[in-house]
Amino acid sequence: MTNPHVVVAGTRRSWSPEQKRAILAEADDPATTASAVARRHGMHSSLLFRWRRAVLAEQQARTASAPPTFVPLALPPPAAAAAERPA
Repeated sequence: MTNPHVVVAGTRRSWSPEQKRAILAEADDPATTASAVARRHGMHSSLLFRWRRAVLAEQQARTASAPPTFVPLALPPPAAAAAERPA
């Protein structure tokens, strides 16, 4: 009988984006650890961290490429007292 906690790294697997999102969501649960999630899915925890970094980089790139939003700003009128001072 094989040990369910042994990660076999001899084969390369392909994960769909949906599978990656589901596994990352499972790893974000505070009741578990990334290594426990990785073992359940037969993968190394370093792969989870690589996926997480890629998602964060993608989100940052999306945010950086977004056009800046306009923020209205109301300034008070110039102070007349500064112009009326004697020289």
